[in-house]
Amino acid sequence: MKGYQSSSQKRFNHHQKVFSEFEIAIIYLYSTIRTRYNKRSESGRKVVNDMANASSKNENPSKKLIRLLEEQLAHSNQQNKDLSKQIEVLIDQVRQLTKLLYG
Repeated sequence: MKGYQSSSQKRFNHHQKVFSEFEIAIIYLYSTIRTRYNKRSESGRKVVNDMANASSKNENPSKKLIRLLEEQLAHSNQQNKDLSKQIEVLIDQVRQLTKLLYG
């Protein structure tokens, strides 16, 4: 019979499809975390550059540093909140995909 699939072949195809969706979710999670990490590195470089500019402009370096670090901390805290929300969504997706895969 042409087009007939055994139950084991159907299960295999189903598992393959679910695994593919699972893999996409994991890759998305990895790329999101990596992007956020790279942005944090850029933020750290910004503080160093701003400190160099502050000393060349005769600004009070200690106050400037404290202000910049507070700004960076606030920015990092917001990024952490955003990432936590994204991770929760992805965890829910992984749970759903796992249920589909294993029943």
